[in-house]
Amino acid sequence: MDCTLLERPGRWRLAATVLVLAVAVLPAVPLLSRSISSVAGGAPVAEPAFLRALAESLAVGAAVAALALAIGLPAGVLAALHSFPGRRILLGLLTLPLITPSFLWAIGWSKLAIWIDPAASEALSRVGPYLVFGALTLPLVLWASYAAASTLRGSQLDAARLSGGEGAALRSAAREATVPALLAALLGGVLTLSDAGPDQIFGDFGAASRILASFSAQHDLALAGRQCAALAAMVLARRAASGAPRTSVRMAFDM
Repeated sequence: MDCTLLERPGRWRLAATVLVLAVAVLPAVPLLSRSISSVAGGAPVAEPAFLRALAESLAVGAAVAALALAIGLPAGVLAALHSFPGRRILLGLLTLPLITPSFLWAIGWSKLAIWIDPAASEALSRVGPYLVFGALTLPLVLWASYAAASTLRGSQLDAARLSGGEGAALRSAAREATVPALLAALLGGVLTLSDAGPDQIFGDFGAASRILASFSAQHDLALAGRQCAALAAMVLARRAASGAPRTSVRMAFDM
């Protein structure tokens, strides 16, 4: 089978795109229809309490993305350029948060705080979401940086070292990995908005927790739909305001 088959133009591409979008959108149609009907009947699009919770959740997501980018980008570049004992094991361990439910990490941090000092649990309620969501976002950024920096050829890195030493090679690799790392950080920040587990465990009821409460406690599907629509609109608005990152990055060296 020709490996370039998927790259060839054809009508199947449009059909496949429509099918994928339909699978993603159709489950939300009944919920959105109820939300639209409730808004047409005079219900508010979003309550002030939910908007405040949404603003707090956005702040947490932005902080987590910035922290993961600041740590994951240089760590991924260093891991790609330098081989050190235990590198494979360390990179493998860093993927554990990605395959572990976030509420388990939240429960673990909560139990640890109580075991150390019961009074520490109150302080943990303020920083707990940052710890859990940061542990989930950091591996995304690190692996994106590692993969991007690994694409640099040895001749490029050698030329950088000859011209400016090891620092020049690191800067060139960091420039190559910046865009993928930024996209991974933004993805991790957005994913925090839909995770209600850590919020409920730490007692910090953000947007995701309020949406879950509307579903499970109040059984108000129209309210939950409006909240979901407000959350999606806020994410899309911030994404549009930030501008699309450039998909092409200038190579550090022209061979």
